[in-house]
Amino acid sequence: GEKTFARATASEYLDAVRAFEIQVPDGKGGWKAVFKGGSIGGFGVDVNFKPVKARKVRLAITESTGAPSIWDFALYKSARKPAA
Repeated sequence: GEKTFARATASEYLDAVRAFEIQVPDGKGGWKAVFKGGSIGGFGVDVNFKPVKARKVRLAITESTGAPSIWDFALYKSARKPAA
């Protein structure tokens, strides 16, 4: 069934990704971005966005300098709390 998520993390082995989107189905047979980001890099990204509910999600690489080497992609129900 559908799950709610408001945070995502992604990591890549090499630093090839220059732009990416986290996308969910738009209800019309296509996809819509719920988050747009830049480089993922070796240290990865940890991003928050408005909570969204979906059965499917995809990490779309929209720009890269070569073949992406994603080794981790995870979704979380709640946004990360800012450091105190």
